[in-house]
Amino acid sequence: MIRTLTAGLLALPILSGAAMAAPPPESLFLGTDLTTVRKTLESMGYRVREIGQDESGFEAEIVDGGIVYDVSVDPETGLIIFVEPDTDQDGDA
Repeated sequence: MIRTLTAGLLALPILSGAAMAAPPPESLFLGTDLTTVRKTLESMGYRVREIGQDESGFEAEIVDGGIVYDVSVDPETGLIIFVEPDTDQDGDA
């Protein structure tokens, strides 16, 4: 009985890992226009602080679990090019 309880308690952090902050995976399709990219990110549970377009494509600044990430999306394919933690935290996407 104690072994079962201990094993269950040890597995608890692993099972609750889905609730931990995590960026979206690279190469995930988000959309080929800004509105769709925003809606897709929001439907995944991220809060979109800022989104826009520059010469390299779509750029979004998202928040998950208090962590801010910069997400870059190829506007032609709609795929995430890269995701990285926002190190400057100044509101720039």
